[in-house]
Amino acid sequence: MEWYNILMLIGIPSIICVIFSSFWTKIMSRAEKRQKEEEEKEAKLENDLVLLKEANQAQLQAQLYEMGDRLKKQKYASMLEKTCYEKLYNSYHKLGQNGVMTDLYCDVMDLPTEKPQSPRQRKAK
Repeated sequence: MEWYNILMLIGIPSIICVIFSSFWTKIMSRAEKRQKEEEEKEAKLENDLVLLKEANQAQLQAQLYEMGDRLKKQKYASMLEKTCYEKLYNSYHKLGQNGVMTDLYCDVMDLPTEKPQSPRQRKAK
């Protein structure tokens, strides 16, 4: 008998196939586990990014409202204040808001850039 036939009778090729398939199964399960972990990490990062965006939007909206309310009460806004307000608004708007602050933005941009004179000041001139 040849060696091949003896090995076949003992079952060595079957044993080799079982060992190979068990190693292959372990390798594939580890790869799948790593891929799943990476997908979970990516999903968590994406969720964190959404939360940060929402927090940033809320903070910008609060700043816009506070500054806009103050400027409307004082009834004028310097060019520097308008520029600053415009930058805040543009950042807020680029984050994808739905126009809640647009009316206030337009009101602020329509304010005069110099302090209105009181009637007494006009008469003195």
